[in-house]
Amino acid sequence: MGKTASFFARLTGIKSTRTKAEDLPSFKERMNALGNLPKLFRLIWETSRWMTISTLLLRLLQAAVPLVTLYLGKLIIDEIVRLYNAGGGDLTRLWE
Repeated sequence: MGKTASFFARLTGIKSTRTKAEDLPSFKERMNALGNLPKLFRLIWETSRWMTISTLLLRLLQAAVPLVTLYLGKLIIDEIVRLYNAGGGDLTRLWE
């Protein structure tokens, strides 16, 4: 292995499996491969419906976390702006 090999490749002796850009599938081939998704989803569903449903629900929950975080940040900023515009009152409520 040459000096350009990654640390992991030098450590394990495993050669990189990356291909040249011209060996990669075209955009059209990638889009055609998406046609296999219904079959894949059907196989997963038939294997374990409970696991499929729970995985989908957990993924939706995971996707919602950043949105909830943004919304909470918005609420905090809105409250600070509201208190500031209310006229220099006691701002200690912000830190309670």
